[in-house]
Amino acid sequence: MASARADSAPTAWVKDNPSLLERGAVRGGGSHGSEMQLAEDVVRKIDRRILPLLFVTYNFNFMDKVILSSASVFGLREDTHLVGSQYSWISSVFYFGYLFWTFPTSILIQQLPVGKYVSANTFFWGAVVALTAACSNFGGLMGVRFLLGVAEATISPAFVFVTSMWWTREEIPARCGVWFAGNSLGGLLSNFLAFGIGHIKRPLAAWQWLFIVLGVATFLWGFFLLFLLPDTIASCDFLNEREKIYAEHRVEFAGTGKIRHEWKREQVIECLMDPKTFLFLSISVLTQIPNGGTQNFGNLVLKGFGFSPLETTLIITPASVLCISTVLIT
Repeated sequence: MASARADSAPTAWVKDNPSLLERGAVRGGGSHGSEMQLAEDVVRKIDRRILPLLFVTYNFNFMDKVILSSASVFGLREDTHLVGSQYSWISSVFYFGYLFWTFPTSILIQQLPVGKYVSANTFFWGAVVALTAACSNFGGLMGVRFLLGVAEATISPAFVFVTSMWWTREEIPARCGVWFAGNSLGGLLSNFLAFGIGHIKRPLAAWQWLFIVLGVATFLWGFFLLFLLPDTIASCDFLNEREKIYAEHRVEFAGTGKIRHEWKREQVIECLMDPKTFLFLSISVLTQIPNGGTQNFGNLVLKGFGFSPLETTLIITPASVLCISTVLIT
């Protein structure tokens, strides 16, 4: 259903916005039919380039975040000598780092070239994940988990920014659903990855290989973002000049694509006075409380029921299948 709406959006938008042609957004003339074809071609090219980059990055984003739960049943707690509530603190400190960097990064996303900024964060977060394998005590794990929260705090707001830069209001919900589905697929893949790596016994522990493999893969993915994710429509290499002009004007006329770097206090106040802001905040808090618990303690709970570490990685898999199905359907 979402796919059908997404495919018809560019054509419908041209029909409803003839002023785009009258105001010179698309130069070179042509019939109304050819302009509709141009609209479809532009959106299709944007979808093919930008959406896969966002989808895969969000996939890694979730995998690197939840792999701690799998690592906990493969010897991480024993090898790093965690006692009492220390594992709980390691799980929680990620969100302290996330909270610490969310506001500064929201400003930097607007001020810096977004493609390069996202790729730089991906390099950093991949390195942090890989270095987790070198930790041997509580303090080391606390440090890398805090830094991981700092690194990943950029991804969601940056993706919302990128989505609003490339697509119109009618197109944004379906595109957000696509890249957000990478979250659930990441959970699915991380479970299978943990099951496979869980059979490795030497020279390093299975939990160390989990962080090394995912960290290196994330770091290498940063190069794809560096070279393939454009900073702006004008700087992209997959649209010709006519298509760039059209792409810029269609989102500008839709009220989503114009990039403004200035900070306006009145807009911040307006946002804070809007009841919808606090409704969104409440929804996020209420969903993340159970979400954080299942992400970090799911495998441990299943192990407590008597399942082996390998079995816990498979039993938790249906939840990811249900999540990705729900996202794509809605």
